[in-house]
Amino acid sequence: MPQDISLLPEHTVRGAVRYFGGLAGKTKAQVDEKYALFEELTALPKANLRIRTLSGGDQRKVSLVCALIHEPPLLILDEPTAGVEPHTRYKIWEYLKQITSVEKKSTVIITTHYIEETSQADRIGILRNTHIIAEESPQQLIQHYNKGNLEDTVVFLSNEQDESKHEMPIWLVEPPRDENEVHEEAESSKVNIVVSGAKERMAPTKPDNYRKLRFYNTCHKNVTHLIQNPSASMFSLVFPLIIISLLFLAMGNVSP
Repeated sequence: MPQDISLLPEHTVRGAVRYFGGLAGKTKAQVDEKYALFEELTALPKANLRIRTLSGGDQRKVSLVCALIHEPPLLILDEPTAGVEPHTRYKIWEYLKQITSVEKKSTVIITTHYIEETSQADRIGILRNTHIIAEESPQQLIQHYNKGNLEDTVVFLSNEQDESKHEMPIWLVEPPRDENEVHEEAESSKVNIVVSGAKERMAPTKPDNYRKLRFYNTCHKNVTHLIQNPSASMFSLVFPLIIISLLFLAMGNVSP
């Protein structure tokens, strides 16, 4: 999900979700089944409203639903909750935690400026001035730097970076551990590597009518664009005829 809204203005709310779901190989029935869930989750506007008539916050909601509708294994979301009311923001984070921690369907990577809401993430990386100044779980960051909350921790790390002479990244230093703990962790890591290597990696499958659905949705998008822009459609049809007529008038009749 990009930060800029990449939706067709002529689409309705439901039409936009169906379009992106169809590009991912989902049928209309499958999309509509999921649409009811996301409509309640994100408080989507009315399904028949055009994208161009929505506010910026509502357009971001539609863009987020378009990214979630086909349940991808990897989700990269850029500012997904920007301009969204707090209650809806909370419900979105609860859903993201459900598909990552409970159902384990997806891996979610989020970029955001809302520091406190990242406390719900499993692991965060703080990027500042092209450097990752810390990367760890939110709880461990707070405990390690002995701050009351995550925002104070980020402010502290930012000040430390500004005071640093060499502009080097400030990595989180883990507390020292005894040799037995390190040895046990290394042994468990070896076992995990063996087990994961033995598993057969399955390639993602696509439905049999995948190409047909993509072709249909692309054609439907173009037809919708032409219908919703009659003046532009008429110009694209009439202008070539005018050019051809002027060409024949300028050249005149050709003698036999």
